[in-house]
Amino acid sequence: QIQSYAPHMDLIVTQDRARIEALLPDIEIAVCSFPHDLLGRAPNLRWFQNWGAGVDWLRRYPNVQASDLIVTNGS
Repeated sequence: QIQSYAPHMDLIVTQDRARIEALLPDIEIAVCSFPHDLLGRAPNLRWFQNWGAGVDWLRRYPNVQASDLIVTNGS
């Protein structure tokens, strides 16, 4: 169903870290279980959807804080 809203985009569902790392240059949106330490290594990442309310953990990643990354939550 999600794919119908953005048919021009590839929707990939995986928790395989190696696959995520291979796709880093192409990732524009990440949801939930995306490895936090990889957020700053995805050069085209524009939006991260976090399921929980807190995003204090972002303080550990200065390059993410300094970016234009949009962070939203599901709570």
